[in-house]
Amino acid sequence: MTNFQLDECSSSKALRADCNKQGLCSVRGYKKEHRGIPDVEMLRIYTAKDAVLLTFDKSMLVDHERDIPSKNPGIIVIAHSASNPRTITEKSAREIINNFKARFDRWHVVFWDNSIVTLTDETLQVGQKSENGIRFVLKIKLAESGWQAELENILLQNAGKSVR
Repeated sequence: MTNFQLDECSSSKALRADCNKQGLCSVRGYKKEHRGIPDVEMLRIYTAKDAVLLTFDKSMLVDHERDIPSKNPGIIVIAHSASNPRTITEKSAREIINNFKARFDRWHVVFWDNSIVTLTDETLQVGQKSENGIRFVLKIKLAESGWQAELENILLQNAGKSVR
């Protein structure tokens, strides 16, 4: 079972309940004792664990790119697309996640390790952290068809697994 870890800005009982009730993954809330710690420290703590870090903080990848280790359990940023300048809300994040799950039914069994993902209402980007920063190798529009196999292969490559 894939484990997901919410950070402080994404930690929501409703989001956690939505995901956990399906029984396909385990979603952990943000620990109370970690509230208010700097992102650098949060990244150090949570990227050393076994759960994919889920955040609504779209600036994290830019502001803390150097603090993200190349070996990590995966990081998924949920945000609005560039055409939608609003701040993400819990409700819209849940809609984005549910839309993605409906289009990619293997989301809970793929390897997210070492992948950096941005997921919006319109697009999905997947990359990996290297010595030179984060390099995105896949950017797709969710409305297009046929991207699921390519996504799964890139996730496998990033995790260091054999590609199908």
